[in-house]
Formats: sequence, C-alpha cells, structure tokens
Amino acid sequence: GDVAPRPTGDGQLLANDVVIERQLVVSSQIPDPSYNEFQRADTAPSATMGDGQLDATDIVQVRRYIAGLDPVQAAGGPFVAGGGLVARPEGASASSRTMRVVSTNASPGSHVTVAIDLDSRGDEVAASFTLNFDQRKLRNPAVTLGTGAPVGTDLTTNTKDAGEGHVTVLVDSSNAFAGSTEPIQVITVTFDVAEDATGGATRLNFGNDPTPSSISNADGRSLATNYQNGEVMIAGTSAVGVKVSGSVITPDGNGLRNAQVTITDSNGVKRTVITSAFGYYTFEDIAAGEIYTISVTSKRYRFAPRRLQILDNLTDVDFSGQE
Repeated sequence: GDVAPRPTGDGQLLANDVVIERQLVVSSQIPDPSYNEFQRADTAPSATMGDGQLDATDIVQVRRYIAGLDPVQAAGGPFVAGGGLVARPEGASASSRTMRVVSTNASPGSHVTVAIDLDSRGDEVAASFTLNFDQRKLRNPAVTLGTGAPVGTDLTTNTKDAGEGHVTVLVDSSNAFAGSTEPIQVITVTFDVAEDATGGATRLNFGNDPTPSSISNADGRSLATNYQNGEVMIAGTSAVGVKVSGSVITPDGNGLRNAQVTITDSNGVKRTVITSAFGYYTFEDIAAGEIYTISVTSKRYRFAPRRLQILDNLTDVDFSGQE
C-alpha cells in the first residue's frame, strides 16, 4: 500500500498513498516495471498479498492499512499484472447482486445521460470497472456520482482513452451503499451524441481492460456480481451490420478446411462458421461498435484467439496454426 511518492514509496502509509492508489486502479498512472510498484499497489486479498490485478478491493485494503484496521505486511504478491493470478469469485451471488447500464434513447447531435445502477445488498463500499462504447457515436464522456452514492464517496475516473471507446471508473467510500429493493444509481455518464451518428442501438458494456470490473465490501473482499450491459437507442435510420472475414492457415501456409471459427460478443453470445476448402471464412451482419473475441478450433492445430473492437468491415482477420 506504500505507493507515494512514486515510484518507490517512502516507508509510510498516509493519505497520499490513497490518492496514488486510486490513480493506479483507473490506469491514469501506470506502475513502473523497474520497481515493485505494482506489487505494492496490489494489496487485496490480504491473505495472498494480492491477486495480479488492481481493482476496487485494493483501494479498500489500502485504506484499512492506513486506518490501522489490519496489520501492515510486506509486499509479496505478483510482481506484475497477471503474474500468478489468484482466482476470484465468478458469477452471481446468492442474493443476485447486479450492476447494470440503464438503456436510454437519444438523437444525433444531442446529449445523453446514461446511468449505472446497482442492486445493492448493503455491504458494497467500492466498485471499479471499464465502460466500453462506440466512440464514433458517443463522445466526450463526463462522469458524475449518482444519486445513490453514499455520503463521502470519492469518484476517480480516467477519460484519456475516450477516443478509443472506453472510460475507467472507481468509486469508493467509508460508508456502504444502502441496501434497497430498488436499484440505486452509482454514477451517470453524459455523452455528446455525434451529429452523423446512424440510427439504431449502440452498445455500452462493462469490461476488464484496463480496469477490472469489481465490487468490494468493507473488508477488501470481492463480492460476486452480475454485470448487465445496456444500449443507447439513437433515433434515425439504422445502419446495416458489418462483415468480418479472413483465412485460417496451417503452419506451412496452406488453407485449412473445415476449421470452426467462432465470434463471441461481450454478452457471451456466439456465432460459428466453418472454413471453406481453401480456409476462408466470413461473418455477415456483425453489430459495429462492440468488442469481440474471435477463436479457431481445429483437431490438429492450435490457434491464438484475437480480441477486436469492430467498427467497420474487416478483411484479412487471419489465423495461423501451431502444432
């Protein structure tokens, strides 16, 4: 938790460490690989001295160390992101905690405010996530605390990559969100809608890159949560879906027939096609603006999946097999 001043710290746990930790979680500051800066910032879970990622649980754990709620310990987890990643809870909790993008409507050339709501169970004190969007249609995101945020909540955001279609968010508080039978508003994001935005739905989805989706309780433990994406329905004529195509080849450069190529959207919805006799494949009518994972399955060869944000027609999305 000793991360200030950067990059070495000063042997003390103070308020300035909280400030830098927040910046590291939303990636407005990047850990220096020449030092163990990531290792010192990756504080949660405390039992394993980190888990290979920086998220909402880490800011809570830093605050606990500073307040004297937990005994200070030496940094000893993964040295870099993803190194020795510790398994985290997956899926929904028994109480079905859900954070969602609230869908809404807009018109080209206008402003639109999108709410991020939470089905609170009353034990959440911090949340982090990356929000992805189509930067051709939604621009200049401005993030503010929502009406349901507890008193004393701190909001940290990073919009420097808004031109690439994502904004990162961290909210943390010493007070828990109030449990409620109705969703509570955590933040709002206001966008400029491009004047030339084509009509139809444009997706907004939660991501983990660069800031993982995470909700923490007051003990710095990750709370299992469902993440529900949403959309802005823009008035006007809908755009036609785009085409994605390429080839699958063997290690010696020949086209591979009958390989399965699968494209998976951010909701986990999959479409699969089979390569032709010469190894070619095509996906028609793919919704633009989303991030997709394309993977290849073959009985004989291994293929590395590719993760792409698809904004327009793509050709030459090729895959080369490995023995």
